Amino acid sequence: MQTPGFINNMDSQEINIKPFILRYFEQHEIRSINISGTFNINNEKEISHIHISFINDHDNPDNDYVVDFKIQDESSEIFQFIKSIRSDPEFNIDYVGKPENSGVNEIIRNFLLSIQPRVKKILKEQSVQNIKYVGNTFLLNNTTRFTVLRDEGEGRLIIQILGDDDNQEAKLSAHSLLDGLYLGTIQPVE
Repeated sequence: MQTPGFINNMDSQEINIKPFILRYFEQHEIRSINISGTFNINNEKEISHIHISFINDHDNPDNDYVVDFKIQDESSEIFQFIKSIRSDPEFNIDYVGKPENSGVNEIIRNFLLSIQPRVKKILKEQSVQNIKYVGNTFLLNNTTRFTVLRDEGEGRLIIQILGDDDNQEAKLSAHSLLDGLYLGTIQPVE
């Protein structure tokens, strides 16, 4: 798993957890993480239920988008140590009981690193969801430029393929545009 430089360069034995978490939350646009224990119905093992609030509008937490998922890997015991981590309106870690030693910091660090690939995927999906189609220009396979002229409803978009001489109109399904954006075969042109 690739991690940002500031994470790789930190000595895990001397980690100061507050700056680490604040950088992590800022990098991934996270306002808070709530953690609770639950059971895996397949094997009745306790696992962690994760509830993340991502910042959509810094001034209005009501506009945050929220994602829930469960973790069952080596970090699934996080619910035994932490109830929540918040960066906004002020930094706070709500521990389960009183932290006994600095080992809790390492558990938090490992937990954040373990969910990082999922968090990045969520951010990518949200960025795709936020793209306005109509009026924007896109690039297909790094070669073909097109502009979405209008949305005809029921998932049908009218596009204009931009070329040297003639700009042809064509139909494209909104589903195909969305799939292309997720896969990276279609990219918005800035």
